[in-house]
Amino acid sequence: MATEIEFRGPLTKNEFQKLLNFFKKEAKFVKKMKRKTFVFENKDKTLDLKVRTTDGILEIVLKKGFMGAVRREEIILPLKTDFIKEAVRLFSLLGHNKGIIATRDNYIFNYKNIEFALVKCPGGYCFYEAELINNKKIKNPEKHIKEVLKSLNLKAWSEKEVYEFMMYCKKNIDEHFEYKNK
Repeated sequence: MATEIEFRGPLTKNEFQKLLNFFKKEAKFVKKMKRKTFVFENKDKTLDLKVRTTDGILEIVLKKGFMGAVRREEIILPLKTDFIKEAVRLFSLLGHNKGIIATRDNYIFNYKNIEFALVKCPGGYCFYEAELINNKKIKNPEKHIKEVLKSLNLKAWSEKEVYEFMMYCKKNIDEHFEYKNK
C-alpha cells in the first residue's frame, strides 16, 4: 500500500494555460490522459472507492483517509479487462450501487520530483494536483511540495476547500448513476 501526499488548488482558464506552457518548457511531460471515474457513495467518509478508465485502461482504486486530506493511503489495481460495466456491477453487488461519474482531461508533468496534474473538468473548471507517493528521498514531502507551489505562485486549497470543491463538482458538474441489480 502506498501513501499519497497530494495538494490541490484552483486554476482559472488563463492560469491553466500559463502553467501548461511553463511546464511544457521547464518540466518533463509524462502524458495527456482522458479519465472517466465511477466514484461510489460510501457511508464511511474516509473510504474513497472508485472504478476508473484512463485512456481505456481499467483500474480499481481505493483511498483511505478523509476525502480532501493531504495524506491518504492508496491502492490501485489495474485490471486486464475493458469490462467497465462488470467492474461497476461487482461493486453494486457488494452494496455500492450509487455514485457519480467524473470525466476529466489531465496533463501530467514531473517538476522538481513532484507529479503535477493539470486537470480540466466539464464546464471549464480547472485545478491542479501536486503529488508525491512514498518518496523516501525527500525528508519532509509536504514542505517540499509547499515550497515548489510557492515558487510557482500557486494557492493550495485547505482540506475543507478540496472537499467543498468535490461536493460542488458532485452537485453541479458530474453525472450521477444508480446501478440496479437485476
